[in-house]
Amino acid sequence: MSIKHQVQPTPLPVTSDGLRRLQLAIEAQVVAAGAAGVTTLNSRSGAVSLTSNDVILALGYTPAAQGTPPPVTTSAAAGEALGGQRAVYVSNAGQALYSDKNLDICRRTIGLTTGAAASGATATIQTEGVMIEASWAWTGDEPVWLGATGLLTQTVPTTGYLFQVGIPIGPTKLRIEPQLVAKL
Repeated sequence: MSIKHQVQPTPLPVTSDGLRRLQLAIEAQVVAAGAAGVTTLNSRSGAVSLTSNDVILALGYTPAAQGTPPPVTTSAAAGEALGGQRAVYVSNAGQALYSDKNLDICRRTIGLTTGAAASGATATIQTEGVMIEASWAWTGDEPVWLGATGLLTQTVPTTGYLFQVGIPIGPTKLRIEPQLVAKL
């Protein structure tokens, strides 16, 4: 018996959970060569099943593991003392400053600080992905909105701008998806 196999990677669109997944279509053909019923593949014989190593060999690389992608971050000098897990924008001078639902600059919000930063220090800003913060207590799947001075809230603002920061995926987890919804 001989086995012919072909692996064809097929990228899938972004799923509802914001992940990109890779689907591997594996096509195997077993051809009987007599009554012995023996198969071989990569020096294995007997009842042969394709393994992940066979797929890696056929692809020529190791596919990335599925799961939550790592967060995407950037950094900027803090233009003021910044608290952690607060919404910020980067000014024309390249400084990270608090965003605010009451100011036009909220449209420039890029993400959340990953921790506190003193004025002039480097602030790390997570721009997408899942952020986890033990002190959060998000309820349900209602969006998280930008409040005043970079604070986050699930109370829908009635004045200023309606700016969605992200969607909770648990009481302490937020999938960051900054987007302007409307001017109120």
